[in-house]
Amino acid sequence: MSQTGCCGTAGRVGANVGYEVVRIEQAKSNCRLCDDYAERQKEKPVAVICCEGACLRGEIARQAANILCHTLAPGKTVRICLGGAFTKDTGQRDLVRKASRLIALEGCFVNCSSRMMNGVIEGLKPDVVIADRLCDFDRKLFGIEEMPAGQIQALARVVAEKIAIGYGIGENSSQQEPGEFDRNEWIESIDAPILLMQGNPRQVVTANRRALDLFGKNVHEVEGRRGGQVFDCIHAFTEAGCGKDGNCEGCRIRDGIIDTFATGKPHQGISSPLQIKKASGTMIFELEVSTAKIGDLALVRIDRFEKSR
Repeated sequence: MSQTGCCGTAGRVGANVGYEVVRIEQAKSNCRLCDDYAERQKEKPVAVICCEGACLRGEIARQAANILCHTLAPGKTVRICLGGAFTKDTGQRDLVRKASRLIALEGCFVNCSSRMMNGVIEGLKPDVVIADRLCDFDRKLFGIEEMPAGQIQALARVVAEKIAIGYGIGENSSQQEPGEFDRNEWIESIDAPILLMQGNPRQVVTANRRALDLFGKNVHEVEGRRGGQVFDCIHAFTEAGCGKDGNCEGCRIRDGIIDTFATGKPHQGISSPLQIKKASGTMIFELEVSTAKIGDLALVRIDRFEKSR
């Protein structure tokens, strides 16, 4: 059956399986105010893109992004205009491209803003945070008009403060005391496999469900373990142990995590091949991670863990 869409016939779609291919008319003019804003904000380390959806979840995320960037962490975060960054390669997109850390605050699991920006910036790896996992409300509600404006704002404030605390970027906030902060809730809101590690000794403190499922372990099998033990790297089980075995020298994963603890510098997409111990024998897996310093801990996001071809 022949089908015609905005980009031509079905014959062209086969080369783009898993994607929707769109044509966006180039902008005929540019907003000078927007470019000036981007220039003023370019030194800030954290860029925030956000779901701008017109449903309740999108509105909570939108307001949370505004509170985070303009009230809680104005000196460290820049709020991105999603439409501008997506449709034209000017200042807003450059802020996304060059940010030391990119947070995509999504209203729900559809992840619109991060998918959009991944379409125009190859290899983009944002921290995707799902806003509706950080607040409680009636999940049957959908429209903005179904909840009072004051309640939406209160939920957005809760989401923004949890993100500010979780990433350690809050400046002007009535944030909860650290003991009240639910660290597990926060990492469960990140839509990627996450390990939280301490520096000395260098061990995993906890992991989210995505990471546990990826490695086929329960939380008690990762807490207090070295990273290599969580990954089942064969060198983690030698007498010297993970990170100290002679074969660990030159491991980019190890070196990147150590550097993040030592300098606070985040790393994006560092990778190493690992020899992984499986029931059927030893296999070579490709592991790719991104790291960020979060207070005294390091957040290790697993970007790829798959058997080498």
